[in-house]
Amino acid sequence: MVCKRHEFMNRIKALKGLTVLVLLMIFLAVSLTAEAFILTHREHTHDFRGFGGSCATCAQVKYAESLARQFSTSLISTLFLLIQLISAAAVISIVYYRFEVQTLVKMKTRMDC
Repeated sequence: MVCKRHEFMNRIKALKGLTVLVLLMIFLAVSLTAEAFILTHREHTHDFRGFGGSCATCAQVKYAESLARQFSTSLISTLFLLIQLISAAAVISIVYYRFEVQTLVKMKTRMDC
């Protein structure tokens, strides 16, 4: 029973890692596609047959720029949060190892007296 449980937990961990990898690849594909669209369609001939007499390509370029801006903002904030979490974990581990918590078990105190 224990072996099957460990095997199941290992599969769950592998799926979590795979899910994160797939989401990262989708994120990169969307942002690179948006940037490629902006670069290739920046200089174009305007056709004013879009919605309300506007150029459809200009609207798509604006949308792609907005999408890229939103991704970059979320990426920067996520990286900033990650850096803060790593820094906090480092400080906590340094403080913990520098000032070890003294417990009765660590001091090997006998309680049966």
